[in-house]
Amino acid sequence: MQSRTNSAKNAESGLAQKVNLAKAEHRTIHVMDFRPSDLPYSEFYRILISSVAPRPIAWVSTISATGQLNLAPFSFFNAICSKPPLLAFAPALRLRGKEETVKGETKDTLRNVRETGEFVVNVVTYEVAEAMNLTSGEYDSTVNEFELAKLTRRPSKMVKPPHVAESSVNFECKVYQILDFSSHPTVAAW
Repeated sequence: MQSRTNSAKNAESGLAQKVNLAKAEHRTIHVMDFRPSDLPYSEFYRILISSVAPRPIAWVSTISATGQLNLAPFSFFNAICSKPPLLAFAPALRLRGKEETVKGETKDTLRNVRETGEFVVNVVTYEVAEAMNLTSGEYDSTVNEFELAKLTRRPSKMVKPPHVAESSVNFECKVYQILDFSSHPTVAAW
């Protein structure tokens, strides 16, 4: 009984010391308060992507209606629902014009998803990060990013686009819904 009492007193004493240390520390908290509409888009974008982290990267493989392969990474990606199981990624449009008057052009991934309703989300790990970076360029739609990055295609079982064999997790997806938000559409799939 005596040892329990001493242990309890020691625990309370240790807790009190930690509380006193916390009170003794002076911390300054900086609050960022702004309206996105008051900032240039590029500045708001930098704040957004550095504040919401870590962000997983979806490496999306698609096939066009004519059979052209495409592979591109998307850092605006996540699982958004379990029933029904939904993944979402946000393909931006190819920027054309000045920042304030951007008129976008649909990139290959979004165009292919709209045409076929199918894609594969391949999860990016450290081991494939360098190859993923190679596929992030602004390439002509005739460029096969699998070949460009020297990646292996593995056939899918339920959709036409292939898996990236070097990726350890692959989700075969069919479009559930495409939401267009101004010039930056978001795709949701199951």
